[in-house]
Amino acid sequence: MVNGSREYSLPRGANPKPRRTMTPHSRWLLGLLCCLPAAGCCAIAQGMTALFCGASEEPWATVSYRTPKEALWTFQQAVAREDVDVIYKSLSRDFKRRHGIGILEAKLAWKKIKKEIPGIHSVGLAKIVATPIQEPTVVEHVLEVAFHRFRVKLKRYQYWSVVVPGPDQPIPHGDYLPSFTGKLRILHRDDTSTLDVHLSDVEIEDLHAEDIIEITLGREWKVDLFEPVTENNK
Repeated sequence: MVNGSREYSLPRGANPKPRRTMTPHSRWLLGLLCCLPAAGCCAIAQGMTALFCGASEEPWATVSYRTPKEALWTFQQAVAREDVDVIYKSLSRDFKRRHGIGILEAKLAWKKIKKEIPGIHSVGLAKIVATPIQEPTVVEHVLEVAFHRFRVKLKRYQYWSVVVPGPDQPIPHGDYLPSFTGKLRILHRDDTSTLDVHLSDVEIEDLHAEDIIEITLGREWKVDLFEPVTENNK
């Protein structure tokens, strides 16, 4: 189900502030420990100049998945803060299906992903070092943090969403679309354009035009693949 409000959490700051000062030798040693896929291990970024342990406590702001950059930033900062709900929303439906987490509760899904993808807990501090694919519907980056390298692929998805009143708060209804074909027609006349939106098979009981709060036909980017870079998949 697509959340019509598109309102989630995202940190305001670029990076959490270091919590302590370490000697160069200590940072190097802890950087080696970071490579171990153990829960709670620290991640070193930006040439191992700062040390971060545990979930970040920086303030949050509203986020969006409207662009690949925003979608990746949302995912990275959600991981840094161990915000399992935002992590889950950042993943594509195909990603969830391939990893067998489509029907799992968000906390259990994140626990399973951490076991399957060693080092993913450190991705909040990773930097883009290469972009081998940059197309209108698919973007692929190579990320690096300390001694970890990851391949992340983001895909663009189309969706529709209708928000109607609920007993306590508005209720979003929606789903993904293979394309806008048959759903959107644009007519050009002189200096104006007319958008004709056609949504069929919307299964909302007793739906009336005056009850609709919001109708959205949009696109969003989600993390479709995330894996460590190894000798076998370079």
